[in-house]
Amino acid sequence: MNKAYLLRFMQSDEGTQGVFISKDFFCFTLELPNRNNQKNISCIPKGIYKVKYKYSPKFGNVYHLQNVKNRTYIYFHKGNTIDDTQGCILVGREFGKLYKKLAVLNSKITMNRLLENFGTKEFELMIEEKFI
Repeated sequence: MNKAYLLRFMQSDEGTQGVFISKDFFCFTLELPNRNNQKNISCIPKGIYKVKYKYSPKFGNVYHLQNVKNRTYIYFHKGNTIDDTQGCILVGREFGKLYKKLAVLNSKITMNRLLENFGTKEFELMIEEKFI
């Protein structure tokens, strides 16, 4: 099974920033702040998750994290600011600002490249934190 890592390195009320790294792919991530895994307002706990390809009527083609404690429908999907997520992981080519909010930019392109890289294959995701 393919493996990938999400290393969270910065956290504030504006969101949780990280990098997603696999053998053949790299991008930046943005999640909600850490609010003790509360549904719809928090990033998910660090840990190891199985990730499966899925079609979402709302987001299109996504990757679905399995067995997230006390949470459902946690996806990698396109979006720019934490206003675009209720606990999912947003991907982008770079960090920036949109409407004076922390954002990941070029999210649609980045999500398409992630889909091209992994296709419909499952992968294992390890989420770690090393805040600066």
